[in-house]
Amino acid sequence: MEYQHDILTCVDEGITLRPVQVEFLKFVQENWESTDVFVGNLAVGSGKSRVLTTIGTWANKNGLGSTAGIAPTKILQDQFENDFPWLRTLKGADNYQCQDHDTATCGEFKRATKKYCQTQCRYLATCNQVRSDPVALFNFHSYTHIKDVEKNIVVIDEAHNLPNFLSSQYSMKLWKFQWEYPEFESTPYKGIDGERRRINPSVMIEWIKDQMAELKVILTNTKNADEDTIKSAEDDIRVLDNILYAFVKTPDDMLVIESEEMFKGRGKQLHTSQKYIAIRPLNVSKFMSRLYTTNTRKMILLSGTINESVIKKVGLSNKRVSYFTGENPIPAANRPFLVWPIASMSYKSRKESVPKIVTAIQSLAAKHINERGVIHATYEIAEALKKVITSKRFMFHDQKNKSDVYQKFRASGGNSILVASGMSEGIDLPDDLATWQAICVLQKPSLKDDVNWHNIRYDREWYEWETALLVRQATGRISRHINDTGKTYMLDADFVGFWHDTYTKRKDIQKFWPKDFVDSMKWSDGVDRS
Repeated sequence: MEYQHDILTCVDEGITLRPVQVEFLKFVQENWESTDVFVGNLAVGSGKSRVLTTIGTWANKNGLGSTAGIAPTKILQDQFENDFPWLRTLKGADNYQCQDHDTATCGEFKRATKKYCQTQCRYLATCNQVRSDPVALFNFHSYTHIKDVEKNIVVIDEAHNLPNFLSSQYSMKLWKFQWEYPEFESTPYKGIDGERRRINPSVMIEWIKDQMAELKVILTNTKNADEDTIKSAEDDIRVLDNILYAFVKTPDDMLVIESEEMFKGRGKQLHTSQKYIAIRPLNVSKFMSRLYTTNTRKMILLSGTINESVIKKVGLSNKRVSYFTGENPIPAANRPFLVWPIASMSYKSRKESVPKIVTAIQSLAAKHINERGVIHATYEIAEALKKVITSKRFMFHDQKNKSDVYQKFRASGGNSILVASGMSEGIDLPDDLATWQAICVLQKPSLKDDVNWHNIRYDREWYEWETALLVRQATGRISRHINDTGKTYMLDADFVGFWHDTYTKRKDIQKFWPKDFVDSMKWSDGVDRS
């Protein structure tokens, strides 16, 4: 089909497209009429953000519909805002400053007064603007929860996260001491570390309805409730409403388990064993209608680590799906992955291994004394590092100030080192912003999570894929374009066995580790394990 505007002419003025961007954009245009879902497997350095905005501009100029870009994290949204000042972004109400109250965000004002500042509210104004914008950017939550914002074309960056997003919307943990739930009828269920109790969703429906009614009373009596209580009630109502919907629509796909574990939150129950009910969906495909709505004409999924199993898991296999895999534009020599197996970071070995990992990190910091670096660590490991590393080069964060510390690191200059938790993907540190990084732990899905335990019993490859995915995502944080260089060190000795199981021993199933990743690998002992 001929279009009035060719897709390659719809890029921002002054921008030269990279070869892989040209190939994928032409692929989209040529297959537009015959495809419902495009899957773009585009490695780091391919410029997925530019692809997203160009598709939106092209679709608008040719009258093909409006476009919603979805960036799953605030950090990634901030990158879009920096790179594309013309692209309007909708975030949560707590990201907008109230014009009438300097000390409050729009969200805080709403919780305190039960309404937004109708005439001047920055958040409401942005909501209204993105409804009419031909191209706008959202996160998952803002796109699925704001009324009348549905677009015709949905382009999702980091789309391998799609199953996790859908699962999170219908998941909840209910601590007994907080919710005071009754003894629901249950049956035995065997978990990895002992027997639990499985509850039939149907027996919880009326109780959930009662809880929602009580929470709504809190919201109607805000005079005696503090802001944290109101926000908590709003969040709980939203999640309970989703849970109720899932219990009624797909009860057989919901796993409801009662168990017991150490409580790590706040209050007198801290570090004591407490009962809880965990609610999680086993099958998220029936929830995809929240993103692929009746208004959706096309969906474009972009990621450097996405495969057909993701498409099947989210229920898009019945659509007309077209796949594109682009070559990694960054030479392997510019992004070496150096396996330096210091110590096993398995749960059983961690206590004696952490001091060895700390020594290795200090050694790397000395080796790269004039360079900026990143240490990828779980929050648990980061806390252990914080206790023994005293150098002011190291910047630590918690879950609340994660984005702020990341931005401070980007602006800090010098030879700073960011200890990053939950940043294996979605951060952008090109050139001198970071030239080396270390991965402390080979992160695997926790088998203490009953859904993960259920999944691995039926699909071992899922477990291996999720583990390999985080490694591959992490390697791309510091080598961002064709001339950019960055070294990644893998310190967890458990990677050696994982590599043997998923590559060396199974060359017929090398989809976990594509050739462009294998080409970048180097082993500290010099042994070729390819």
